[in-house]
Amino acid sequence: MIVRVKPLGRFHIGLKQVGGFDEIGADAVWAAPLPSTVLGALAQIALSTTPSDADPFTALGCKRFWGPLVEIEGRLHFQAGRYLYGVEKIGAYIKAAKEGGRPPEPSYEVREELKPGVRLSGAKTVENLYYAEFVWIGRLNGGAVEPGRVAYVYYADCGALSARRGLARLGGEGRLAELAVEQEGGAG
Repeated sequence: MIVRVKPLGRFHIGLKQVGGFDEIGADAVWAAPLPSTVLGALAQIALSTTPSDADPFTALGCKRFWGPLVEIEGRLHFQAGRYLYGVEKIGAYIKAAKEGGRPPEPSYEVREELKPGVRLSGAKTVENLYYAEFVWIGRLNGGAVEPGRVAYVYYADCGALSARRGLARLGGEGRLAELAVEQEGGAG
């Protein structure tokens, strides 16, 4: 099955907790939703109940779960560093990496946006300051790719998954994404 994840806005999937109350913390984020994050979101929409101690991989009956590739306007890309390359360029990219040559031209880049924040205590006093990073895909000539035109594509072999669509939380800050599960060869 193919799982397509379309964030409804810039998303935030943190690598670590934001700093403690006595420091100014800086956030670090993943550039694409991790498979474990997507499995958790899939469990939200696919299972009526999930035991609190069950991991989503087991609860969904998965044998394999792989990804992501990044689909933009119907075309698949792989990510290397902060750039996205069309999947047809993977051979040239690997050859350049092995032989020390110049990599092919990327199609897009992953961009980050820092937003400052203040954490308040229950008594409404400042506990700490922090920066949260949000990730989005940008065109090389400037400008952003609208969130609805970007999908992260995963390949799943999970017995409890069937074709469906739904909205689920994806990462921190309560961000939502549309998840679509379809048979391979289905429409995106």
